[in-house]
Amino acid sequence: MAETGSGTMISEERTMFGNVRKLAFMACAALALCLPLTAGEAAAEGRFTAGAYADYKPNVDNGKTLFAVAGCGACHGSGDDTQILSGGFKMETAMGKFYAPNISPGPNGIGGWENHEFLNAVMDGIARDGHQLYPVMPFNSYSGMKPEDVLDIKAYIGTLKVSDAVSKEHELPLFSSWTSDYDADDWRSKNLAAAYQPKTETPEERGRYLAENVAGCGN
Repeated sequence: MAETGSGTMISEERTMFGNVRKLAFMACAALALCLPLTAGEAAAEGRFTAGAYADYKPNVDNGKTLFAVAGCGACHGSGDDTQILSGGFKMETAMGKFYAPNISPGPNGIGGWENHEFLNAVMDGIARDGHQLYPVMPFNSYSGMKPEDVLDIKAYIGTLKVSDAVSKEHELPLFSSWTSDYDADDWRSKNLAAAYQPKTETPEERGRYLAENVAGCGN
């Protein structure tokens, strides 16, 4: 009888250990969806390759106008000061809590970013290190912008104050249908706006472009 009881305990312990290992594996798999790339992981590629638009001469005045239309400061601004892009704005979503990052022109923001890196982030949802951004960043609308307009915004941001604030990590649950089922490539293929195509510049077309593409945060 003692041997039977001991065998039962061993069997239960093995089952418990197996369940713990399974839960640990599931947690790691879910967590991987929320963290930046690590060594050895394949980076996603945006449409803009190194050197793209490297010689472009930006129009800062146009960038200032489009910065306002896009509402960049509303999400990335520091409280009521939309000119200090320290980030930190919290967005409560079905996926979890997202925090707008620092995009000021300093080391903790976009200081030193090449033009192609900025274009890939804003228009394709591909971060500088190659991981894919969540669609709380409305890159699906910005995808239809003129690359030159996006770089004009970058140039205007470069005239603003630097913030040393460190971007906050998003707070996403380990176990949810969003974090386990979200397929960035599939979502992007279905939701990215068509690439910009030159059209006759009319007030109506200008309004459509500003409303549907530039003002992505309001859509």
